[in-house]
Amino acid sequence: MEANPRFVDWMTELLKTDPQLRRVADRVRILPGLVQDVDLPDGYHAAVSGLPFTNFDAETVSGILDILLKALQPQARLSFFTYAALRRLKLLTSREPEYVRMVRVEAVVADRMESHQTDREFVLSNLPPAWVYHLRA
Repeated sequence: MEANPRFVDWMTELLKTDPQLRRVADRVRILPGLVQDVDLPDGYHAAVSGLPFTNFDAETVSGILDILLKALQPQARLSFFTYAALRRLKLLTSREPEYVRMVRVEAVVADRMESHQTDREFVLSNLPPAWVYHLRA
């Protein structure tokens, strides 16, 4: 899902024109809209999220993760990332309401990791460095 229609158009065009992406285009779906507003069928083999979970409240993150995990086939994988240093820095510099919101979001993510995580990896070559989490449905 992608909320920005211009980005949807751009990615859809890339799937047609980029030689590397063209090879997988028949297996990729870019759905316009918010995760909460799109009627997702189940049976996906994988889902990748680039949503900035630390920008949402805990209830929204919980709902999004539940929707994405429910749309996957059994044992399929949901992958998402968080910027390692930025999350920590944001926690250290936030005032109380923002700090509490972020701690609640981290608790939701930690809960899903505990019940679904298969692995995580640290990607130092990303700018900024990021943790990539892989959850199994």
